[in-house]
Amino acid sequence: MKIYMTSDLHVDHYINHRVSLENYINNALKPADVLCVAGDTCDDPNLFVEFYKMVSPRYKKIFVVFGNHDLTVGNLSYFRNNPFTETQPKLDFLKAEVSKLGNVSILDGTVEEFEGVKFGGTMAFNDFCWAYKIDPEPEGNMAKFLCHWRDWFDYRHWEYMGNVHKDILDSQMKKLDYVISQKPDIIMTHYIPLFFGVEEIYKNDIYTTFFYFDGQKYLDQLKDNCIWLAGHTHSVRTKDLVEGDGRTIHLKLNPVGYPDEDSGNAERMDEFLLEK
Repeated sequence: MKIYMTSDLHVDHYINHRVSLENYINNALKPADVLCVAGDTCDDPNLFVEFYKMVSPRYKKIFVVFGNHDLTVGNLSYFRNNPFTETQPKLDFLKAEVSKLGNVSILDGTVEEFEGVKFGGTMAFNDFCWAYKIDPEPEGNMAKFLCHWRDWFDYRHWEYMGNVHKDILDSQMKKLDYVISQKPDIIMTHYIPLFFGVEEIYKNDIYTTFFYFDGQKYLDQLKDNCIWLAGHTHSVRTKDLVEGDGRTIHLKLNPVGYPDEDSGNAERMDEFLLEK
C-alpha cells in the first residue's frame, strides 16, 4: 500500500491566483492508495469540501486532521467564502460534508485502521514549551505569553472554546492521549511534537512557540518504526528520532505552503511517498 503524506495545502491561496483546482491537485499531490493531510487544507469551508470531492476519487482512502487555518471564521476577503462566525459549527459542517464522500476521514482524536495500518490523529496545540526555553524567566511568563497569544493569528481569527488557550490545549491533549493509547502506526497532528524544522532566523522568535508542543511523553509511548506526520511550519523536514530503548520514530513535515514560498516540497515529494 502506497501512502502520500503532506500538509498545509492552503488551497484557497492558489485558487485565488487563478490556478484551477484540477491543476493544483495534479501539481501538489502524488498518486497513491492513501493520502494523509496534516492540517491547513484551506480557510474557505466550501472550497475545503469541493477540494475533497474532487480529490477523493483519486485515492482509496484519505485521512485529514484540522489545522489552525481550517478553524478560521469570518467572511473576510482573506478567507474568501467563509460564512461561519463560530469555529465549532464550521468544523461540524466540514466533518458532515466530507463524511458523505465515503472514503475521507477527518481524524479528530480518533483512530481508524485501513488495510492493516492504524491511522490516528488530532490537530494538537501549542503549549508555550519553546517560549519558556528562549525566555526562561520563572515569574510572570504565562501572562506575558498569553498577551502574545492574543496578538497571534489563531486568537484573532478563531472563535473556538472562547479562545481560552488552556481550554483548547487541554481538549487537544486529551484527544491525543487517546490516539497514542491506541498505538497507531501513523500519527497525524498539525502542531509539531518536537522542536525541529525551524529556519535559523525564527529560532529566537517568541512567536515560534505557536508551532510546537512538548510531545516527549507521547513519543515515549509509540511503537518502533511508527511515523508522525505534522505540519504548520512551511519547511520540508524529516527526522529519525532514536529513543533510549532503541525505538525509532520517523518525524515528517511535508508542507505545500503558500504560492510565494519555496517550502522545498516540489523537489522532495517522492520522499513522502511511502510503502506500508
